[in-house]
Amino acid sequence: NHSPSTETHFVTVQDTTIPNVTSLIVTPSSLNQTQSTEFNVTISDNYGVDTVLAQIDYPNGTSVNLTLTNTSSSSFNVTFTSGLSYPTGQYNITIIANDTSSNLNNSETTSFTLNDVTPPTVDGLLPSGGSSFPITSIIDLAANATDNIAIGTVVANITYPNGSLQQVTLTNSI
Repeated sequence: NHSPSTETHFVTVQDTTIPNVTSLIVTPSSLNQTQSTEFNVTISDNYGVDTVLAQIDYPNGTSVNLTLTNTSSSSFNVTFTSGLSYPTGQYNITIIANDTSSNLNNSETTSFTLNDVTPPTVDGLLPSGGSSFPITSIIDLAANATDNIAIGTVVANITYPNGSLQQVTLTNSI
């Protein structure tokens, strides 16, 4: 008396391995306002990459996330384009890679620098060019200076009749 029997076992395999993030390259790593930089990174995973983000931390403390595009089996990239109103300085980048099992790797970081290349504009100069004053006069100097980011220092160059030069730093009266 032998009776056949079947026994079934279920095995659950859990993926606990984070995605492998390597070869993070930012080109160029120093750029001027209104220019673009490209982030390229290699990411592999034993089951599959789901989402890749670049968290960009601006010099002023704000941040933005950009989604990277899978351009080949393990290559991902995205382009960041700056504007004239973007703060200048160092931008920090953190790559956030999530696999299909919700394992997260956010250990790869780098940075790039955004430079201010827009010169300030100066107008409303006082006194106007070619003005003449008696030798004992007190002369008010003024200028309106504006910039897309910030004004650091405004300096007036005073050239005396004998050709000597004096520089005077103007202060903000607003």
